[in-house]
Amino acid sequence: MFGVAPRTIMVWANDPKSGFPEPLNLNPGRDRSVIAWRQSEIMAWLDSRPRGGKRPHANMFAMRQRARGNDGQRPMIRRPE
Repeated sequence: MFGVAPRTIMVWANDPKSGFPEPLNLNPGRDRSVIAWRQSEIMAWLDSRPRGGKRPHANMFAMRQRARGNDGQRPMIRRPE
């Protein structure tokens, strides 16, 4: 549904402050539980999230571009003699 790592989803699910919906256990009592979420609950959670703001990686991209210079090439690093 959205591109985040499974570990991130579990961190959200285990953090009561995140407001992320609780998972459903599809085979309770088994050694390896299968969990899922109701799509309607996920959509409601997404709708409740704030929009806008700075993208975390936008600044990194701009910094990388500035470091490479106007031509886009990596700057040459000279070793001291």
